[in-house]
Amino acid sequence: MKNGRVGKYTVEQHLKQFRFQARCREKMIADGYSDNAGAIHSAERILHLLGLAIGYSEIGHQNNLRKWQHAQFSQAAKAAHQRGERVYIEHVNPHRALTCEAHQARHEGHKRCGADPLDQKELPDGTANG
Repeated sequence: MKNGRVGKYTVEQHLKQFRFQARCREKMIADGYSDNAGAIHSAERILHLLGLAIGYSEIGHQNNLRKWQHAQFSQAAKAAHQRGERVYIEHVNPHRALTCEAHQARHEGHKRCGADPLDQKELPDGTANG
């Protein structure tokens, strides 16, 4: 991690944009536009990048997971890897279900404190919320 960045964006930038996309999704759904049509896709991608930035900051890009010494494999993938076969990145949790859970958690936070912290003019660490 360089200067608080993992790749091109900071974790804070990912969080800010995830919350923004959650609000966009809510508006699109209210307007009758479904997740299958695309209402959730930007939030899914940002949450995916955020997870990599937080959980695997040292690898830089998801494609480097295959070379990472601590990579986790399913039993079938591990057996294939040990045989020298090519192993593709496995998806453990469906992105849409995880994104929906993150949106729900955001709503639960609104019920407790009444506002999304990133809707404020200043972030908790004192930096400006552009």
